[in-house]
Amino acid sequence: MKTTVIFLVLLVAGRLATGQTDPDSSYNARLFYTCKVWGFVKYFHPKVADGTVEYDAVLLNALPLVREAASPIDFNRVLNELIHQPGEVPEPTITMPEVPENLKMNLDLSWFNDPLISSEVRLGLEMIFERFRPRPHHLVVDQSMSGIAGYWTELDMSTRNLEQENQRLLALFRYWNMIRYFYPYSNLMDQDWDTTLREFIPRMSKWVSNEYYCLTFKELGTRLNTAHAFTTGMLIDEVLGTKFPGFSVKRIDDKTVVHKVAPEITDIKPGDIIRRIDGHDMTYWRDSLMRYVHAGNQHCANWALDNNFILRGHEGEFEIELENENGIRVTKTNRNRDVQFFASETAYHPVWRDTVINGNTSVSIVDMRYLLPDSIPPMGTKFWKSDCIIFDMRNYPAAGVIYLLPNLFYPNPLHICKIIYPDLTFPGIIQVRDYYAGEGSPNHYQGRIILLIDEVSISASEFAIMFLQQHPGCVKIGRQTRGADGNVANVPLLGRMTTLFEVIGIMGPDSSQVQRTGILPDIPVPLTISGIRAGKDEDLEAAFQNISLSSDLDLDRHADQFAVYPNPASGSFMVEYKDWRHGQKLRILDLSGQLVWEEMITQERMHINTENLLPGIYLIKILADKRQLTGKIVKL
Repeated sequence: MKTTVIFLVLLVAGRLATGQTDPDSSYNARLFYTCKVWGFVKYFHPKVADGTVEYDAVLLNALPLVREAASPIDFNRVLNELIHQPGEVPEPTITMPEVPENLKMNLDLSWFNDPLISSEVRLGLEMIFERFRPRPHHLVVDQSMSGIAGYWTELDMSTRNLEQENQRLLALFRYWNMIRYFYPYSNLMDQDWDTTLREFIPRMSKWVSNEYYCLTFKELGTRLNTAHAFTTGMLIDEVLGTKFPGFSVKRIDDKTVVHKVAPEITDIKPGDIIRRIDGHDMTYWRDSLMRYVHAGNQHCANWALDNNFILRGHEGEFEIELENENGIRVTKTNRNRDVQFFASETAYHPVWRDTVINGNTSVSIVDMRYLLPDSIPPMGTKFWKSDCIIFDMRNYPAAGVIYLLPNLFYPNPLHICKIIYPDLTFPGIIQVRDYYAGEGSPNHYQGRIILLIDEVSISASEFAIMFLQQHPGCVKIGRQTRGADGNVANVPLLGRMTTLFEVIGIMGPDSSQVQRTGILPDIPVPLTISGIRAGKDEDLEAAFQNISLSSDLDLDRHADQFAVYPNPASGSFMVEYKDWRHGQKLRILDLSGQLVWEEMITQERMHINTENLLPGIYLIKILADKRQLTGKIVKL
């Protein structure tokens, strides 16, 4: 069923995109401005804001007139009625607050002057805005009591008739205007939001089938370019299925490779390359399903496509063609799990475990997926004895844990990030606030921290990474994270569907972008098929290698024998070594152990140019006769 329905949706969407079935482009243009006028009045008119007017009904009554409008004059009469239906806007009794231009990110009203808008309609819109003053809106409430987390209390649409064009357009117009005025990441979308509206109006206005509608709305959510834009519901489940097999996959060298496998599955092995599913090769599945993948970056889109879409299906047996070092084979396996295997697999080790590197460096390894709030106090007592803690962040942390950790690792309250959020009283305005966590402790952990990160790290996991990475000497190892951080709002749709979008966004404490880009590793670890087949955790092995390379964890132990300054450095630095001898070498290595610079020591003070070095932490090694001296330099 999934194959047939998707083919139908792609066919119809292609025809609509090329105008083969909808020559009435003027009708689509009228719907475009109807959406914008209705949304503006909805959020800025005081009588709509206080609930005096049920404005959805006003739109539903107006849409047939929009279709029937024979001329721009007729159409503007409909718009004028939309503007004046809620009643007169009273003169304001207070002055409008000053708002810096950089906060008006979602307040673009330049369309008031578009040619299709008559002067009468434009004056009506301008009057509403001139008399507007920030105020609460009965449809936009704070779900967290923080004053920043929006939640929409729209009338339920779940049981309304999908076959009615006006109801489909109402759902589209509601959603589009929520994003227009309240989405904090609108500046990061690949496609202008107006262009997206023009793209989806003809697709939503035409009735094809229930399945076509739900998949079209799912595709609409991908235009936000965020991994948080989940669109779910019974209709989508009927098309895509609800079950998953007992294995997860990774994308390696453009191949879909089995990563981890449930113990009960014996005929599929880690490292097997998936060539075909249900008779179709992987190119077919990727081309068919990628349009429904919500993601912020291509690396994570590939992972989500393979795990959340291609492996997903209806309960029961399916055929899979695999390749490994022994050749190609075809087998059958079952989709019988309610969630993806990567999210449901049992722990391979306890919440934390200890090991020793190089005979004298104690290391604790913490799986954040299983760390619970009541584990924090004993964990703190235990870890103070460790030279290094490895946090496995390749998962989703348990609720509440991340807010308990700052006191264990920092002496003072920590500036974790800046949060960006819509002003719930002033549509279109995006506010910015510094966010601090913890109270700090004089007995905080002062060893070293390593974070294992990858494409599974999303939202709360990324938030935890953002404060742990500020620990002195912290190193991130693995692959790019999902790039979707912030609280989400749930939007009810037709057909018992819902969709999500962020209402609180996150930036770095220095205002650096995190959304979409994700958090990048200091030491990238490309997974290998051979490593997976050998049962290796290549990220963890890289962490052990990193610890081994810098097992002089006290990197100042040779400070009395040589000096590095300035440190941190930007353009260049000096290495001063008083006991130098001919034949001794000075080396610079990155934290993966790769040699990036080497030169014979020829004088007491060596000038090192760092222009070709990427920002990060580097090891300075002096090979002095039969011993090795180690230090570090931080390149800005």
